[in-house]
Amino acid sequence: MKTKFTLRVIASAVMLMSAGAMASPGVTSNGYIRAGIGAAGDGRTTQCFGLGPAKYRLGNECDDYAEIGVDAELPTMSNGTVWKMHTMLASDASYRQNGGLTDSTTKVNWSQMYASGHNLGTGVLQGASIWVGRRYYDRPDIHMLDYKYLNGDGDGAGIENLDLGFAKLSYAIERTANNYNGASTDKTDTNYYSNLFRLDGIKLHTDGYLTGIAGFTKGIGSRDGAYQAPNGWYLGGFYDVKFGDINAWHRFGLEYGKGSNANGQFGQVKAWSSGSAPVSKQDSTLQVFDSVNYTSADGHWTMLGTALYRKDKFDAAQWAEAPDASWFGYTEQQWMTVGARPHYHFNEIWGAVTEIGWTQLKRKKSDGSTLNQNLTKATVALTAAAGRSAFARPEVRLYYTYAKWNEAAKGYVATDAYGDKTTGSSMGVQVESWW
Repeated sequence: MKTKFTLRVIASAVMLMSAGAMASPGVTSNGYIRAGIGAAGDGRTTQCFGLGPAKYRLGNECDDYAEIGVDAELPTMSNGTVWKMHTMLASDASYRQNGGLTDSTTKVNWSQMYASGHNLGTGVLQGASIWVGRRYYDRPDIHMLDYKYLNGDGDGAGIENLDLGFAKLSYAIERTANNYNGASTDKTDTNYYSNLFRLDGIKLHTDGYLTGIAGFTKGIGSRDGAYQAPNGWYLGGFYDVKFGDINAWHRFGLEYGKGSNANGQFGQVKAWSSGSAPVSKQDSTLQVFDSVNYTSADGHWTMLGTALYRKDKFDAAQWAEAPDASWFGYTEQQWMTVGARPHYHFNEIWGAVTEIGWTQLKRKKSDGSTLNQNLTKATVALTAAAGRSAFARPEVRLYYTYAKWNEAAKGYVATDAYGDKTTGSSMGVQVESWW
């Protein structure tokens, strides 16, 4: 109880600092929140519907979540160099019948605390910056899925935006994973150190840009020799392009990782597979996606869309998070999803939005047998937001969500309320905002 009280006091203090930031020169606030109330079709706790690594999020989130950040900029030095300090607290609480944030599952943690230096010189250093500490780093996502297809979060240091003329180079070294193996002594700890490279801003043509990513991870086994920590690496690229005269920006991505970097986030380290199976240097992940953001000429229509394919191969048999014990032992998983979120804006505030997504999860065992699961999820909502944009926030939503899945997915989706069914629904009101 004392620990929970202390964390709440810290969170409250940071929120107060954020509220007063505008009155303090050199201090700014940033953050994110989502919160709401809802119910499943049976009137009980809100249910979420998804298969695989991520789910379509509109009207389909089952937690209250907040990130409250405070940044302090020190006085500019005589040579133009600027130093900044960054802190952030994050809190996550699942929707509960007994009162949300009062529940014992509420978590609060320091998600960011780092320092950065800017305007460090001329030539290649002009516009570059250095940083050290705990940071959200290089984490682009597909917003509809809340899915980060690259993620360098961790404790580390780096240099960003070295100007090479044709592109800008960034490098970071981070400890993105530290596995304690459930022990009380560091003799059984394993550590992973990731080297992350990014080369972006490569102009291929008008409204067409390329970003290249690469990384390798060094694993350090436990002191007692009981646990190994396999190395890993990844390569990838993103192509950003505007299609013709329509205001539609696409990002095409292609990524491949091996060993401890064989996961959909690549920059992160996967130390253990599901169950008790350790990651092998032979594990691999291939990921291909397209993400689109469209705005009509008159601004009344916006649309987000995505298509993604991911294939994971495992050297060791994986455990399925399922009631069917016969699927404790798959060695390959394919995840494919296609979805869109068209949004009509009546004016600067009011709008109507729908989101529909289809997902397939296919698992394969070493004997060749397969498990094919699929899910279709649809949401309709009335919205009130601060502008006519797919990303205008804050946005309040009054929503209804319906989902349907096949027999093979029964017991895998929304199990609290619909574990023995193949359809389900939820409804509620939610607010989402960032600043």
